Amino acid sequence: MSVPLRQVDAVSRPDHYYLEDSDSVFYLREYTSRRGWSHGETNQLICNLKKPMGRVGLPDWVYKSRAITQCARELRAAVQADATWVPVPPSKAKSDSLYDDRLCQILRKAFPQGDIRELVTQPVSTAASHTTGQSKPLPSQLAANYTIDASLGQPKSAVIVFDDILTTGSHFKAMQLKLAQTFPRAEIYGLVIARRVFPDDEPSLR
Repeated sequence: MSVPLRQVDAVSRPDHYYLEDSDSVFYLREYTSRRGWSHGETNQLICNLKKPMGRVGLPDWVYKSRAITQCARELRAAVQADATWVPVPPSKAKSDSLYDDRLCQILRKAFPQGDIRELVTQPVSTAASHTTGQSKPLPSQLAANYTIDASLGQPKSAVIVFDDILTTGSHFKAMQLKLAQTFPRAEIYGLVIARRVFPDDEPSLR
């Protein structure tokens, strides 16, 4: 099944309250907040994608691998761009046993010859936002924990910040802030597998 690429617009932008009118952020799917994995295909896909590394080797781990492959397939079919892809770093540092490189795996499967660079890293592990039940940190707080890997060189003029899900927009804005400080001439876009939407019977959190 082909999944169309859509852009966060004036109607949907208020659901992601850190985004500004000037931001260009795109998405493939919509994930319904607080409805769990059984609430449709996208919720199941995202839940499988976010299975923690502590489940490696268990019977359900195969579903994470399948989710990575499916996301890569849909991304490849939907996007053609001459750009540098920059994945949002996971909450765990590379030295952490729970480090999860699912975003890098998706990009490398989708674009084997693509310009994929981990320009932004997070040297110190933090709690994953979706597991704490607390408010998302401010973009400035997230950016303060990020480091630019200057050894990877200058990116192309277009940079695509890639993440699995867009909620408040905090992670995109933190990445945008950090990248723009080091590469002021780059045009920075965002692209996610799914944007968070709210159930029809619940008010949004904006």
